[in-house]
Amino acid sequence: MIKMCDLPRYADADMEEIKKMKEAHTVLNQVTYEPKPLYHGYTDKRLRINVTDNTIDMIDIPQEVKEKFTGGKGYCLRYLWDATNPDTKWNSSENAITMSAGPIAGITQYGGTGKCLVCSISPMTDIPIDSNVGGYFGPFLKFSGFDVIELTGKAEEDVIIVIDGNKGTVSIEKAPLEHGLLPPQNGIYSGSPGGVREAGKPV
Repeated sequence: MIKMCDLPRYADADMEEIKKMKEAHTVLNQVTYEPKPLYHGYTDKRLRINVTDNTIDMIDIPQEVKEKFTGGKGYCLRYLWDATNPDTKWNSSENAITMSAGPIAGITQYGGTGKCLVCSISPMTDIPIDSNVGGYFGPFLKFSGFDVIELTGKAEEDVIIVIDGNKGTVSIEKAPLEHGLLPPQNGIYSGSPGGVREAGKPV
């Protein structure tokens, strides 16, 4: 659990602290892949990760799904539907967190193309919800070769998922020191405390 008193320490994480965090990681599973190039905004690949058994699957997205469930929200809701059943609650292991950026993600000629849609079963209402996030994640997910991520399961310990589109690897790593906070993770994978903005390369 993140405590407010921890925030200043993490916000000012230096390279020595970042090095300790990285050394504490244990790779639980890693797969390699050949990133598929975009065609008309799609890669036609879905990344499915289950943190209960640490499985990583890369699955083709059928043409029929692409035609009927266009865009980030369409993909997110379709694969949330497939993962759940009428009895699924927000804390059920089969409840999925689905994330998709849609076909125009990362096109700089249009505003808002950094958005990534996120869907899951709500802990407040027990029905599907959607939200969105901006920044680098949506475009980098797309450029790494995936149209959608489907995350399911319950991890026994703190883990992070690392998608490296440059190396063509996806890994699940036990990360006992970060507690899910972005600034130190940014430094771990970019090699710089300032993360992607300072290092100029993806995280």
